[in-house]
Amino acid sequence: MMRSLGWRGALPLLMALGLGILAACSSSEEATTTTAPAATATTAAGSTTTTAAPEVTATEEAAVVETGPLYGGTLYAAMENDAPGMSPMYDSSITRAYMWWPMYNRLWAADPLDMSQNVNDLVKEYTITNSGKTYNITLHEGVKFHNGEPLTADDVKARYEIQECDQPEGRSAPKGTTSQLLTAYPDRDCDDFKSATPKIGITVIDDTHIEWTLSRPSNSFTDYVYQHAVSPRSVLQRDDATANMSGKEDTPEDNVGTGPFKYGEYQRGSVFKVVRNEDYWGTDPRNGNQLPYLDGIHTYVIPDASTRFAAFRNGNVEITQDNFRPISFSQARVIEEQMEGKATVLYDFGATNAFMAFNHVRTPWDNVDMRTAMHLALDRDDICEVLAEGNCVYATHLPPFLPARFGDALKDEPGYRQPKTDDVAAAEALMDKAGFTAGDDGIRLSVELPVRPTSRYQDLALVLQDQLKKVGVELRLNPMELGAFDRRRRSRDFDLLPITGVTSTLHPVQGHASYWQAGNGYNCEYDERNELQNAADAADMGSAAYNSNTIALEKSMLDYMCAYTPTVWLDYPLGVWNHIHDYPAHKIRYDVGPATHLAWKEAGT
Repeated sequence: MMRSLGWRGALPLLMALGLGILAACSSSEEATTTTAPAATATTAAGSTTTTAAPEVTATEEAAVVETGPLYGGTLYAAMENDAPGMSPMYDSSITRAYMWWPMYNRLWAADPLDMSQNVNDLVKEYTITNSGKTYNITLHEGVKFHNGEPLTADDVKARYEIQECDQPEGRSAPKGTTSQLLTAYPDRDCDDFKSATPKIGITVIDDTHIEWTLSRPSNSFTDYVYQHAVSPRSVLQRDDATANMSGKEDTPEDNVGTGPFKYGEYQRGSVFKVVRNEDYWGTDPRNGNQLPYLDGIHTYVIPDASTRFAAFRNGNVEITQDNFRPISFSQARVIEEQMEGKATVLYDFGATNAFMAFNHVRTPWDNVDMRTAMHLALDRDDICEVLAEGNCVYATHLPPFLPARFGDALKDEPGYRQPKTDDVAAAEALMDKAGFTAGDDGIRLSVELPVRPTSRYQDLALVLQDQLKKVGVELRLNPMELGAFDRRRRSRDFDLLPITGVTSTLHPVQGHASYWQAGNGYNCEYDERNELQNAADAADMGSAAYNSNTIALEKSMLDYMCAYTPTVWLDYPLGVWNHIHDYPAHKIRYDVGPATHLAWKEAGT
């Protein structure tokens, strides 16, 4: 249980933190996230929305669904933050992904009828040869980008050439698990990778066929490239030699996909609008209807949680923030008790991991004893209570899939067990061993903690500060606007960092740890981890070899305290108005793109 008195004592700091964020944003050119007046955003949505739908009986609801899906209407949504950038290649913000995913397709994506499964997206069919190292891929024919250009196999090749070898000025080539698979990083040979017939890389056979050879066999390759949107080479590469920072200008010309929705309008800090792609190539797998059904999606930036929920209750937005912490469980109860017949709460949503990242290349976090001490000191029950009102399960570095451990399977393990007396003593002993003894004031170490301007990051930062103070680690909270926080994270300019992240993989070894490693591979590269992950990835899921290597990988990452200390997987509810249909909950998978493909609205709403 959370220590309520200690946490309530932090509420004045929470208020100060919020004020600090507003002050920090006021002087920043990019700080538009918190400056848009929430009332204006809400009013803007309301000005084009009809009155709230009347309550309907179960029989009437069944009759409506029976006549659907229907074409037309705009889905009104809300987000806590604006995106720091809109590039599908160079910006990793989940708020950006929420906004642009409906505009893009990928090679593979989540099945909108069953978000727990991968299905072909731009890929029509594929076979695997060369002992699991080569994927022979056929693309759909007749697919066009929003600028009218046809999709070709060369566009797919361009995406990965630029990602791995031709980054724009000021950006370094990626490291980590994905690059190991795609290019044999750290032995990446860009001359070979970009050649017409690479030993490792993409060979274009013709406009709709590619032969993709990996550095090693992989049964989760479709998950490795799952979140990679495809844009035309002409947008990604403006001339023969220079990669373009796609998305940097926030313009339609710079954000070109093949998806069911096209760039409509963007007012930073206020609203992002996408409109129906009349030439979309995709169809509804249930009936063959051309997609999408909606005319568009308007996403309003409403930083204040209470204002955002009020906008949902009065019908100005029709879906609560489909992101981390869409609504609280208390707000979910309000919907169930006061909006019965008008709106529904989906509980089968999301798998968010709250954690604290380490910068392994800075002292003292290059010392495994110090990383382990932080892991032992954290009280995961408190974190769960503060962030999700007790609706969590204990987490390791791997997603909550068997054979990985989660929940009660960890309850007796160091770092997870209750009470915390033994863990705190062990943490203090490890810090003493590392040379960080307590001074007269009880402080062993003082560390800056950058804080992102979202409520979940603020709450996580505060609970980390409260808990680590008990073992003599002082966290100096430094609130900053979103762009500055992401730049600090990407450039590794931090000691410790509060992070909440999601997993969008179906494969345990290509899970949350790989999410962190993708852009920061050196933060968790060591031989044993690489060997175990590669062995698990090459084995058939569920086989004895897969299970044994996955279990060993989980233990190794906890022993090494790889990249970050995991805490809990958080579950959050999602509120949806009842006149919105076929918008699926997507537990574990975080994929708003396919979630919007089949969505439709009742007539007159």
